[in-house]
Amino acid sequence: MKSLISKLALVGMLSVSLNATSLFHTTSDNDELLKMQSYFNNIMNQMMSDNFASMNVVYPKIDMQAKKDKYILKFELAGMDKNDIKLSINDDRILTIEGEKKTIKKDKNDSFMKQESFYGKFKRMIVLPKDANIDKIKSKFKNGILEVSIDKLKNKKPFYKSLKIN
Repeated sequence: MKSLISKLALVGMLSVSLNATSLFHTTSDNDELLKMQSYFNNIMNQMMSDNFASMNVVYPKIDMQAKKDKYILKFELAGMDKNDIKLSINDDRILTIEGEKKTIKKDKNDSFMKQESFYGKFKRMIVLPKDANIDKIKSKFKNGILEVSIDKLKNKKPFYKSLKIN
């Protein structure tokens, strides 16, 4: 059990740290890193999921853009109600989206030939860059897309402090 928990923690940390870097690079510079991120997210989903239909699914899918004055994150949440989604941020600049996509009620005579839609609980974390103003975050939900807009800090100066050696 300790081994499984250790593996889950390691995969979780790698997944979060890989998510953070994708805001800093373009897709062409970052193909291998994105493949690794997808791989680790898939492992996490497999380990944490009770729903076998969700295997190999990274949910929700996300598009991230870095614009001149802000970051735009778009989460694909088709078929969800905004009341079933929780969005939060902590002091470590980790933006978390979590919720549950409820299964469609099935008639006892219904059967599927194939079912690829994701249903169940989900949680995804993204570490925001240092110049993201976590006090200036806006979100809107329309047509199954949650758009999160995060202003960039203006005139962010690099931090430098000389330390005394004892």
